[in-house]
Amino acid sequence: MSTAATEIKGWYEGRPAIVFWACRACDTRGYLPRHFCPRCGATALDKKESLGAGVVYTLSLMWRTPVAALRPFVPYAIVLVDLVEGIRVLAHGDPDLRIGDRVTATYRPFGDRVLPHFVRARTAGEKDRNEENITLDGL
Repeated sequence: MSTAATEIKGWYEGRPAIVFWACRACDTRGYLPRHFCPRCGATALDKKESLGAGVVYTLSLMWRTPVAALRPFVPYAIVLVDLVEGIRVLAHGDPDLRIGDRVTATYRPFGDRVLPHFVRARTAGEKDRNEENITLDGL
């Protein structure tokens, strides 16, 4: 990734943000960290911060946890969300979400970590978590 790209940090580095990469050569975008573009092989990748807005692609409701310490969080949803930037991310979400719901990212404790957690986007006229309206009309 480019030198400037390393300055942007995401949730997995302690900052509440979803970060993705975009190839300078072909504009392919992705979520998992890479050192080169899987489409064209270019090494010039830029890190960008997502608006955190998208649509639920699919989800699974979790009723059991792998360890006892996570039982207070049950039930929770594991969601795949198509973000407005054109990438799909795996995250947690409210258990009442449905496929096709418009959502926005928040960040919540889960065990000893803070993870992205998607909630249903507010209706027109309401404010999102940053007190700004996020337009989802392109979805």
